[in-house]
Amino acid sequence: MMITSAQQELFHAYEQTKSLVSEYAFRKPNFEEIEKRFEDKKQNPDLSIMVYGVYNAGKSTFINALIGEELAAMDDVPLTASVTAYPYKNYQILDTPGIDAPIEHEEIADEQLLKSDVVLFVVNPSGIVEEQATLEKLMDLFENRKKVFLIFNEKNELSESDFALLKEQTRTTLQNLAAKRGLTQEILGDIPIFKVNAKRALLGKIKQKEGLVNASGLNELELNLNRFIDEVIAKNEIYHALKENLLSFINDGISDLSANDAGELKKLYDRLAREIAAGKIDLRKDVKRDIKGAADELKQNVQTWLFEGAEDFEQRFQNWSGQKLESLSRDLEDYLVQIALKIQQDIDELQVKLPQLGLVDAKTSIQPTQFDSATPDVAVSGVETVDVDAFGKVLNMATKVQAEQLVYVMQIAKQLAPKLMEGIGQKTMERIAKDIIGKSAPVISAIVVLYEWFKAHQNQRRREQEFREQQEEQRRAIERYNEQVKDAARQASDGFYMEVEREFMRVIDEYFVQFEDFLSEGLKAFSETEQRSSLLLAQFSELKQRLA
Repeated sequence: MMITSAQQELFHAYEQTKSLVSEYAFRKPNFEEIEKRFEDKKQNPDLSIMVYGVYNAGKSTFINALIGEELAAMDDVPLTASVTAYPYKNYQILDTPGIDAPIEHEEIADEQLLKSDVVLFVVNPSGIVEEQATLEKLMDLFENRKKVFLIFNEKNELSESDFALLKEQTRTTLQNLAAKRGLTQEILGDIPIFKVNAKRALLGKIKQKEGLVNASGLNELELNLNRFIDEVIAKNEIYHALKENLLSFINDGISDLSANDAGELKKLYDRLAREIAAGKIDLRKDVKRDIKGAADELKQNVQTWLFEGAEDFEQRFQNWSGQKLESLSRDLEDYLVQIALKIQQDIDELQVKLPQLGLVDAKTSIQPTQFDSATPDVAVSGVETVDVDAFGKVLNMATKVQAEQLVYVMQIAKQLAPKLMEGIGQKTMERIAKDIIGKSAPVISAIVVLYEWFKAHQNQRRREQEFREQQEEQRRAIERYNEQVKDAARQASDGFYMEVEREFMRVIDEYFVQFEDFLSEGLKAFSETEQRSSLLLAQFSELKQRLA
């Protein structure tokens, strides 16, 4: 699971709201102005992403990998004579004539470069250091204050040690070019370098093989690209206005749906369904925040360990990862326990209110003694068995029958909660930790390779410090060294975040699907109109929680 940018999340919520308004014919006139504003923004996005490079760098394949389908023409000869826009999430991704295109084509590219917010500069790792014109163009972008991601697109496998050496050589060349232009400040931090196998990433997306995409390096690039986009959007007043407009519409819709003439039973049911949905969204946010904090801590630790020249770097990394995963797993389990207790408390409150409303007899006790084969066994002695399947077929019941059936379903959910926790115990968490550390092994190996290179380079730094006449070279060497350390820290942090987040979100989704299934069964006790109202209310409430 990839992190989406704040704007992408907003437009995703808009598309869902638009679909609900159309499907349920709900408050259409009120939505028209909001729809117009969002559609205008989609046609004229504030942020454009430009892909630039030489013709043999695999630029079009890289664009197709980002998009997830073969839209840009791929060939070994320059084909692009103009700027072509492709839809990428809710932005425009622009394909432009390459550096070595005819003069008139290159002028088109130069004009667009000045308008773009982000430039994805795609190069072929083979011979990049000797491509003076290519790196000169990159320096032009830097001087024009453009955010540039330098991307080595693998056509042949590039080992981590070769990648580290190639970055060092490229950064040395960039520093030399900067010096010739009179740029003496540290520049490397503003030109992050990534390695991507565009062909593998495209194949993975087309074949829907997440493993290929992960191995291609594209997810790591997109993670960092989204972080930059979020920084841009955070300063965008138009984005905030759109969000407030959509939230206002959703809030008004929730008020309308909650104020209708539904019976007390349905109102109680809707409240419970909304609270369960909100609990899931809040939990996902809390867990993502915790994982992000752990990843940031790892990033800082890796930098510290490498700067200290720790001999036991790999062991430190594995020890920290194991301890942090155990801590995160315990926190996740605590979160789930709290959710289960809250659900049980809400169901208890609902059951207490039903007799007060005269909907069921206070002595009524409808409790299940067995479940189908897909449900954990929970036995309640001395109580008659109830057929779950038969319940799902009953519609438009009398109010009293509705209440009794709903009590039955809610009690299933309440009794299921502690049973679910048995599946989120120590053994499950140990498996998760083992899987994550196993998947992180390539990251660890890459860092160890980099560490050996760093250690040798550190000795070189010590020698350089003995000669004051080489102070400028020393400064530049230290800058390159610092960037290599930051690269290693970022790689470890990003790898940890993506693996843990993917695994923990899966656990949460599997946990909540049990309650969602039982809520769906309970919904069948109401009329068709009431069902539609409840579904719409629940989905609006979830959208509100996501945008909060």
